[in-house]
Amino acid sequence: MAKEGSHNERRQKEKAPTRIKYHTGFVSGLELLLWPYRDKTVIEVEKWLSTEGLRMDVLLLKKDPDLTFDFAIGRIFKGHNILEYKRPDDTLDISVFAKVMAYAQLYKSLEISADAISYKDMSVTIYRHAYPRDAFRQLKAYGAEIRKEYSGVYYIAGMSPFSVQILVGRELSKQEYAMFHVLTPDASDEDIRKFKDMALQNNDAAYQKSVDNVFQVSIMANGASYRRLLKEDTEMCEAMRRLMEDDFIKAEEKGKEIGKEIGEIQGVIKVYDEELHLSPYEIIRKIMLRFGLREEEAQRYVEETLQLEKA
Repeated sequence: MAKEGSHNERRQKEKAPTRIKYHTGFVSGLELLLWPYRDKTVIEVEKWLSTEGLRMDVLLLKKDPDLTFDFAIGRIFKGHNILEYKRPDDTLDISVFAKVMAYAQLYKSLEISADAISYKDMSVTIYRHAYPRDAFRQLKAYGAEIRKEYSGVYYIAGMSPFSVQILVGRELSKQEYAMFHVLTPDASDEDIRKFKDMALQNNDAAYQKSVDNVFQVSIMANGASYRRLLKEDTEMCEAMRRLMEDDFIKAEEKGKEIGKEIGEIQGVIKVYDEELHLSPYEIIRKIMLRFGLREEEAQRYVEETLQLEKA
């Protein structure tokens, strides 16, 4: 009985909806954007501000106080930079704005000396993909001055003693910020192709790790688009195979573990479907090669495992 209960619990976990790790994708995208400055900056993720659970999304620190950034969203950056990322389904209103301002003030107040961090050496950045109409309306009502400094970059004055900007991801350059454009459920084919091109520019292992993190989030959010592009675009298919080779290896290993209970082939099929979001056609082709099956055998395995209706 205990064994069956454990099996049922596992099946329930497999069926539970997967929460897309947008924040991980954003941080990895930030690492790609800051790649030319990697030796002169430090990124701290989920920086704790207290033992009660307060923490910032990202703290970006300059090692070199004279360092300047040549991309639009980085021109406001100082020595200490607090970044708040809002998921595509998150709201951004005056309450969220106030919370981030409070994080910045608390970060400064926790220093041993009150003057250890100057307000002039601090900045706050809030990122949201969609235009935050409510937040801007509420900020203006409180007397804030909102100035569009660059495409997608809005400076907020009159609300804090440090520099503040709100980034509207949808308005940012698709070429320069491809790593952020693919982190939404409505990423276009152009967005995906531009990020693919960016991903192939550097073979460094650390760079590719960030690339993989962004791709994993993007694929989870846009599975149908990736499946279609992999069918239609030979170059895309070849590039994605190279970029995600490790994921397929891990998927097959996980499939073997699942397969101890339901069979190795079925285990691999489930992982290809649920984690790599491959189409039934793609799964059939892969297990034919992987297990040396005839097409009709592979098709039967896929139909039975995924419970597909026969055409």
